[in-house]
Amino acid sequence: DDDDDDDDDDDEIAGGSLFRRAPGVSRGRVYRGAECPYMDTINRAVLDFDFEKQCSQTLSRINVYVCLVCGKYFQGRGRDSPAYYHCLQEKHHVFINTRSGKTYCLPDDYEVIDGSLRDIQYNLNPKYSTEEIEQLDFDAPRRCLTLSGQEYYPGAVGLNNLGSTDYLGTIVQCLARVSMLRNHLMDETKIEHIAKLTHAPTDANVAVKLSECFRKMWNSRNFKGLVSPHEFMQAVSVASNKKYNPKTQADPVVFLQWLLNTLHRGLGGTKRNGSSIVHKAFQGELEIHTRRAEVVGQIDRELERGRQEAGVAPEITATTKRVPFLMLGMDLPALPLFKDSMERTTIPQIPLFSLLRKYDGRTEHEPVPGTLRRFEIKRLPEFLVLHFKRFSKNDYFVEKNNTIVNFTVKNLDMGDYLSPTTRAAHRTTKYDLVANICHEGRADSGSFKCHVLHQGLRQWFEMEDIDVAEAAPQLIPVAETYVQIYRLQQA
Repeated sequence: DDDDDDDDDDDEIAGGSLFRRAPGVSRGRVYRGAECPYMDTINRAVLDFDFEKQCSQTLSRINVYVCLVCGKYFQGRGRDSPAYYHCLQEKHHVFINTRSGKTYCLPDDYEVIDGSLRDIQYNLNPKYSTEEIEQLDFDAPRRCLTLSGQEYYPGAVGLNNLGSTDYLGTIVQCLARVSMLRNHLMDETKIEHIAKLTHAPTDANVAVKLSECFRKMWNSRNFKGLVSPHEFMQAVSVASNKKYNPKTQADPVVFLQWLLNTLHRGLGGTKRNGSSIVHKAFQGELEIHTRRAEVVGQIDRELERGRQEAGVAPEITATTKRVPFLMLGMDLPALPLFKDSMERTTIPQIPLFSLLRKYDGRTEHEPVPGTLRRFEIKRLPEFLVLHFKRFSKNDYFVEKNNTIVNFTVKNLDMGDYLSPTTRAAHRTTKYDLVANICHEGRADSGSFKCHVLHQGLRQWFEMEDIDVAEAAPQLIPVAETYVQIYRLQQA
């Protein structure tokens, strides 16, 4: 009779079905992989840890596990949990916790520790030492293989388009070349510390998810060879009150401005200049000189002419203000209205040096009638962001300026636009291009792609969603550039 009682204790009833516990297995124990009979059921080909960590049935984000047999997400591992019932119904027994990375076998509920699971745990949450992060731009990575045999380089992987998120993908790819920001975000200890202390939790979550995205982009053990920014897109959507979402196209420049300010707040930044890594990397200073004439711009030009003939000078007020900036806007010349003598509409070209004269401190602009402004750069940032105003909107449609900007990939000298005093205060004024976003197609139906420099490989890549191809630096200026990021040369 005693033997019968012991056998009954090994039988468990769940969902109306009888399940017999494996012989010699105790609930809550820790076993090695060789002792688990279900290790061979793990299917790495179906695992995708880029999805948002929430249960596929309850949509809860608390205590979520991934089935290592089918790749689906389920909550809990107790007897009434979705994971437990999934185990009994589908006979899928091995699950991994999305937060701790521990692996369990259900329904026996014992932990499995085995060296063969390290690649799965690493893909779930890639981690890097401080030394590895600092060497990303100096050591050439080896060519890696995905599970399907596809070759890729860590740091040169595509980002999946979630619908209309090419604007988000290009910005993420470009920010991944900003070593100061990228290295800070890839250091998980710094992110976890700041996320707990910040006064803006939704903004901090954007920084945390961007950190995860960067770490996955440099993952040398990636199962797929690409990254899907699902979690980062979700964090952005929540923080922006759904202004940015997978179904709506957006302007990369406007999104970059929003993202930099959000990261600044999420990383503990304040109104004080240089209070976050974002300001340390991107922030420079401008001095704006403004002159306002009371007469200029009036509708009655006869009155203006009469005052000049009478020798009455217009009243002019001059002001000077120093302001910080994260990016500089470049004004493109207007497109020609008429065709040339050959009945062709030519695409104008202009050198970048001509556009940069806007900030030399001498050239005056009239943004509104009666107001003249001069812009003078007083402090250069470590990473200089230029955006070109290609799109203009009227009451009916959006117009695109197709002007080609001729620029140099290396040795852009901003010292030519600084005063002698300001130039002497900088150790160097030369920049090298590290990222370039361009637009292809019409204003209402085009798409964005980017060119990025892999510092470790010293190689340029053209990236359009998941498509990655090597690019010749000589061909980069041919594209219709929209956003550029330059890095200050090391003295």
